[in-house]
Amino acid sequence: MKKKLAVILMLVLALCCFAACGGEKEADDGVKSVTFSLLGSPESLDPATTTSGASLMVEIQMYNTLVYSDGGMVSSDIRPELATDWTISDDGLTYTFNLRNDVYFHNGEKFTAADAKYTFDRVMVEPYTSYLTVMIKDTVVVDEDTFQVNLLYPSADFLPMCGMIYFAIVNEKAITSSETFMYEPVGTGPYMLADKFVPGQGFKFVYNENYWGAEPDIKEINFEIYPDTNTAVIALQNGEIDFAPALTVNDVAIVEADKDLKLYQEPSYTINYLTMNKNGAPYNNDLVRDAINHAINKEDLLLGAVDGVGEIANSPLNSLMLGYTEDIPFNEYDLEKAKQLMIDAGYPDGFSCNLLVNSSNATSMKLAQIIQYQLAQIGIDVFVDQQEKATWSSNLSNSNFEIALGTLNWPDSNNMVTYLYHTQGTFNYDRAYSNPEMDALIEQASQELDTAKRADLYEQIVKLGHEDLPIICLLFPNEIVGANAKIDGIKIFDNTYFPVYYWTLNE
Repeated sequence: MKKKLAVILMLVLALCCFAACGGEKEADDGVKSVTFSLLGSPESLDPATTTSGASLMVEIQMYNTLVYSDGGMVSSDIRPELATDWTISDDGLTYTFNLRNDVYFHNGEKFTAADAKYTFDRVMVEPYTSYLTVMIKDTVVVDEDTFQVNLLYPSADFLPMCGMIYFAIVNEKAITSSETFMYEPVGTGPYMLADKFVPGQGFKFVYNENYWGAEPDIKEINFEIYPDTNTAVIALQNGEIDFAPALTVNDVAIVEADKDLKLYQEPSYTINYLTMNKNGAPYNNDLVRDAINHAINKEDLLLGAVDGVGEIANSPLNSLMLGYTEDIPFNEYDLEKAKQLMIDAGYPDGFSCNLLVNSSNATSMKLAQIIQYQLAQIGIDVFVDQQEKATWSSNLSNSNFEIALGTLNWPDSNNMVTYLYHTQGTFNYDRAYSNPEMDALIEQASQELDTAKRADLYEQIVKLGHEDLPIICLLFPNEIVGANAKIDGIKIFDNTYFPVYYWTLNE
C-alpha cells in the first residue's frame, strides 16, 4: 500500500512539474529554444542567390560578414566581425582587411582569406548580387589572414555593404562539393542547420559549439511557416511560436492586450508605391501619370490601409534616410485638377486598366481597394488583379502589367533610388524610364564621400523623380512585430534583420 501511495505521489509531482514548466521555451535537456514564424518558405539558404525576406531572416542567424553594421546598410557604425580591423588607402581605392585566425566553418574548415576572396568573387558574378559590386576592380589574398579589395572608384557604400548578408562569408569547399548548397548551408555563425532543410517545411537551427564569439543565451531556433498573420498571432497567443514579424495594424490591439506578449513597433524603411508601365499608352503620357497622382488622396490611404500607423511618402527616402526632404509635397490630392489633366491628356472619359497586387500583402490589398475607388472619380475603371507573390513578382519583372502596387525595403538611400530610378534599376520594372540626368546623379552620389554633399545629391535625385513621376510614392507603414514577453533584446532595424543571437529568454 505504501509503495502504491509513493508511486501516486511521484506521478502527481511529475505532472505538477510538467504543468509548471509547460510555458518555458526550453528543450528536454534544458537548452533554451525559441520558435520563429516566417510568412513563407525560404527560397534558399545561400545568401548570394536570393533576396526573399524569409531567406534573409534565416540566413542572418547562421553567417558572419567581414564587418558588422546592424543589418548591413542600416547603421554607419561599422564594427569588426570576421575582420579584426582594416585600412583604407589615401586614394580610397584599396581596402585591406586583417582577419580573425580562430574561426571555423560549420563543416570544420578553417576560415582564411581565400574564403573571403571566394565569397566576394562569387557575389560579383551571381545574378542576384552582382549589381552591388560595380565599384570592385578585383580581390587579392595577401596572406592567409589578410584580404584586400581594390575599387575602380572611391565608394561611400563599400564598407557598410561588406556588412550585408549577401556578403556573408561562405566556404568554397562546401559549395563546390555540393549541388544543393542552397539547402545544405555552411557558415561561420552562431547557429547551424540541425538536420535538413526541405522547402515548405519547418526546420531547426542549433548552436554551433565551435562558434568563435560569445555563447548565446538561446541555443535553438525552430522555424515554422505561417503565411497568414492572423494564424501567426493565434499561434503566438497559444505559445506555439515566440516571434512573429510583419504583423498588421489589425494585430496590434490583440498583441497589446495579452500580458504574455510584447509588441514592437518602429518607423519603417518599407515603401508602398504605385508603378505604371510606360512602354505605351496611356502611361507614357506625363499628364495621365500626373492625373493619377492628383487623384490619389494619401491621407485616406494612410488611415484606410494602415489605420494611420506610418508616414505618407513624398519620395522613396523617408525621415530615417540620407536625402530626406520636405520640399516635395506629401499629398497632392486635387480631384478637379486630376479631371482636367485627364481631359488635357486626351482621356476625358477615362479608360479601364488592371491593377496588379500581391495578394499575400495585406497592406497592398487594402491600398488597392481604396485606389480603385479614388481613380474611379476621374473615369479610370480599375480591376484589382490579385496574384500570389511569385506570379506577381514574375509579371512585374517581365513588364507584364499596366499598373501595379509595389513594395521595397532598403535602409540605404543609394540602393533605394538606384532600384527605382536608374535605367538599370532592379525595380524599374518597365525599363521605360531612362533619364541620363537621373543616372548621372545616382552614379555621382554613389561615389561622393562627403556626407553633406551626398545628402544634397539625393535631394536632387528625389526631386527629379517627383518631376518625372515614373512611380507614385504612397506610404511608409510602420514595422510591427509580436513576441513572447519573456524575450529581451529584440530590436527592429528593418523588416528582415532579427538576430536571435542577441536575445535572452527569461525563465
